[in-house]
Amino acid sequence: MTDIAQSDADAITLGNLATVEFDLDLPSTGRHGSRIAWQSSDDRWLDSSGRVHRPVFGRGDRKVTLTATVTNGGDTVTRDFAVTVVQQPYTASIRSVPPVTRRCIIAADRVEPVHVRLPSWGAAITDIGAIAVPLTWPDAEAVVRPAPGRTIVTGHTGTEPPFPVTAVIDVEPEHSGSAEGPVNDAMGDNDNDNDDFPAVKPTLRNIPLAAIRFDSHSTIGRNQLLRLEYLRSVDDDRLLYAFRQAAGLDTRGARPMTGWDSPDCLLRGHTTGHVLSAYALCVQATGDDKIRRKLDYLVDALAEVQRAFARRPGCRPGFLSAYDERQFDDLERLVPYPDVWAPYYTLHKLLAGLIDAHEAGAARALPVAKGIGRWVADRLERLTPEHRQRMWGTYIAGEFGGMNEALARLATIVGERGGSGDNDDGNRHDGHYGAKRFLTAARYFDNDRLLEPLRQRVDALDGMHANQHIPQVIGHLALADAAADRQTAAIYLQAAQRFWHEVVSSHLYAVGGTGQGEMFRTPNVIAGLLADDTAETCATYNLLKLAAGLRRHGTTLSPEYGDYIELALCNHIAASIDRTAPNGGSTYFLPTRPAGRKSFDIDGNTCCHGTGLEVHFRAGDGAVLVDDRSDAVHIQLLESMNVDSPDDGIAMRIDAPDETPNVIHIHIDRLAAATLRVRVPWWALGRAFPDFDGHDDNGRLPTDTIVTVNGRQSDDVDYDASTHELVFPMKRPDGASITDIDIRFPIGLRLVRTPDDADMASIMWGPYVLAEHGDSPRLEPISRIPADTPYRLYFRIDDAE
Repeated sequence: MTDIAQSDADAITLGNLATVEFDLDLPSTGRHGSRIAWQSSDDRWLDSSGRVHRPVFGRGDRKVTLTATVTNGGDTVTRDFAVTVVQQPYTASIRSVPPVTRRCIIAADRVEPVHVRLPSWGAAITDIGAIAVPLTWPDAEAVVRPAPGRTIVTGHTGTEPPFPVTAVIDVEPEHSGSAEGPVNDAMGDNDNDNDDFPAVKPTLRNIPLAAIRFDSHSTIGRNQLLRLEYLRSVDDDRLLYAFRQAAGLDTRGARPMTGWDSPDCLLRGHTTGHVLSAYALCVQATGDDKIRRKLDYLVDALAEVQRAFARRPGCRPGFLSAYDERQFDDLERLVPYPDVWAPYYTLHKLLAGLIDAHEAGAARALPVAKGIGRWVADRLERLTPEHRQRMWGTYIAGEFGGMNEALARLATIVGERGGSGDNDDGNRHDGHYGAKRFLTAARYFDNDRLLEPLRQRVDALDGMHANQHIPQVIGHLALADAAADRQTAAIYLQAAQRFWHEVVSSHLYAVGGTGQGEMFRTPNVIAGLLADDTAETCATYNLLKLAAGLRRHGTTLSPEYGDYIELALCNHIAASIDRTAPNGGSTYFLPTRPAGRKSFDIDGNTCCHGTGLEVHFRAGDGAVLVDDRSDAVHIQLLESMNVDSPDDGIAMRIDAPDETPNVIHIHIDRLAAATLRVRVPWWALGRAFPDFDGHDDNGRLPTDTIVTVNGRQSDDVDYDASTHELVFPMKRPDGASITDIDIRFPIGLRLVRTPDDADMASIMWGPYVLAEHGDSPRLEPISRIPADTPYRLYFRIDDAE
C-alpha cells in the first residue's frame, strides 16, 4: 500500500507554481485511488481548497507551501509543493504615454491608400516607473493618403481610467534621405530594399562548434563531460512515450516521463525538444558517436509520429506534439491557463531541436521541421493580427518561446537550399516560396507588448516574464538576419539592441542572471530584490544566445557582449550544474539572499532542466570569430581549448587555467588570417563590472599587462580601445610568423555595488563572483559552492572601496 500511496503522490502535477495568478485545481483522488487532502501554510494567499488571493501591487509576491497528504489503506505519505502567488497588477497612475510613431516610404507613382497597423500595446510612464499597457484605437489599422505628409490618429490606453495616446504616421517618398525611424511601416510594402537604411547583416561569423574542444580539466570541459555521460544514459523511448501514445503508436514498454513532462501535464513534450538540441550540440562539441546515433533515432521516431498524426481524422498535415491539437484550438478561443499551457512554447522546443539536429547532420530532421513550419503557417495565417495579439497576450497560455527565431532559421535554411529535391508533398514549399512563407509565419509572432515599448525607447519590462520575452528578442535578431529588405531588418535589430541594453544595464545581478520570481522588476533595483527565486537559469542561457548573436553585428566588435558571455559562463552557468553525479541536475533559480542555498532539478523536467542540458555544449558559440572584411581572427573566450578549423585556416591551442584566469598562452600552428585579435576582459582593465553603458577607458591598457611574443617581451603591443582587444599582425617586422603569445593581465579584488544601495556589494576576483559559505569565512567562486550549503553572495560594505 505504501508504494501505491507514494506513486500517487509522485504523480501529482499542478502545473507552473512559480508564478500563480489563478485558483489551483487540487485533485482529491490519486491515479490509483488514493485519497488526497491539502493543507496550505498561509491561507491569506492560497487556501487549502486551491483558491488564490493575490497580494496588492507593491507588497510583493508571496510564497506558500501546499502540502498534499496521500492516503491508501492504512498508509500515508506527504508531498510539499512550493507556490509563488503573484501580486496584483501594477496600478500606479499614468503620467504620460509616448506617441506611437510610424514611417511609410512610398513610390512616387503610388495611388492606392497606405495601410498601417496600429499596435495593441505601448509604453506608459507612471509616477513610479514605466510599464506596458494595452492600447485602443478607432480601428486596428490606419488608412492614409499616398502622399507625403503627416497623419495623427488618437486613441487611449486600455487602463482604468484611460489615458489619451496618439499615433504619428509620416508618409515620405522613396530616397528622401531622412534617417529617423528606420522602418517602412506601410503594410505589405516591405519587399523592397532602400539605400536610406544601413545594412544590418552580420559582419562577423563564428567558426563551427565542432572546431572547438575544451580541455577536460577546465570548468566548461568537465561540465560537458558530465552532461555527455548523462545524455548517454537517457532512455529515448521514454522521451517518446507521450508522442507515441498521442499518435496511437506502440509506446514500446517505456515508462512515462515525470514532472512537467508527465502524461497529465499540459507542457509534456518540451524536454524531448531540449534533448534534441542537447544531442545536436553535444555531437558538434564532442563528436560522440553514441549521441549521434541517439539523435538519429529520436529524429526518425518523431518523423514516424508526425506521419501517424497525419493519418488521424481531423489532424492537419505536419502536426507534431505529445498531445493532439486541442490545446491549440483552445488557445485560439483564448482559453486561459491552467486549461491551456503554452502549446507554441512546447512546439518551439521541438522545432528548434529539429533545426539543431539538421545542422548537426541528422539527415531526416529538416523534412519534419518543414512539416511543422507549414502546419504553423496554415494555422496562423487564418487569424487576424488583432486575434494573434490577444493570443500572445494570454498569460502563460500564449507563451511561444522563440517560435519566431525557429521559423526565421527555417526560412534561411530552406532559402539557401533552394529547389533541393527533398520536397515531400509535390507543392511549392521549398526554395524561395517556402522560405518566404516561413518568414511570414515568423512575423506572425510579433508581440506588441514587447516590441512597441522597444520602438518607443522606454524600459517597460517591469512585470514582464523574463524568459518568456528573451527568446522573442532572439527571434527579432533572427528576423533581422533573414529579412530581405533593410527597413524591416533595421527595426528588428534595433529592438534587439535596445532590449539587450535595458536588461544588462538595469536588470542584472552580479552573476549575470536577471529577474526575480521569473519576472523583470523595477529598473536598477537589485539590493531590494535579493531572494531565493532570483536569476532563473534558462533566462541567462537565452541572454547568452542573444549576446552571441548581437556580437556578430555592427561595424565594430563591441566588447560588452564578450564580457557578458564570460561573466555568465564563469558564474551563473558554471554554478548551475550538479557536479556530484551525471544526473542532469540544473538549478532553476540561483539564490542571492543571505544564507541562500542552491538546489538542483533532477527529475522535475522544468524549463531550466531542459536548457541545462544544452547550455554547456553551446559554450563555444562565438569563442573564436572570423572577420573576412579585415582578414582577422578574434579570440573572444579565454578558456583552455584546442581550435582546429581547416576551412578557416585556423589551428591553435589556448591555455587559460581556471585558477589563474589572467595568465594566457596561445600556441599557433596555423593562422591564415593577417591579424589575430585577443579580447581583453573588463577585469583586466581595472573595472569592477562589464561596461554596459559605453564609458570610455581613455584608450589605455594597464601598464602592468605583460605580453610576450615568440619568447620575447613586447613593450609596444597594439591595443584597440574601441574593441578592447590586443592586436597581433601575424607577420613580424623581421618576417617571422608568430607561433606563441603569452599574456599576463593584472588581476585583483573588486566591489560590484548595487545600483539601489551603494553599501551593498558583491565581491569579484577577476571574472569570478565570490561567495562566503557554511561556517567558513573563506571566499570562493559561486560556481564551487555545493548544494544545500548556505552562502552569502552580497555583502554590506561599511568602508570605502
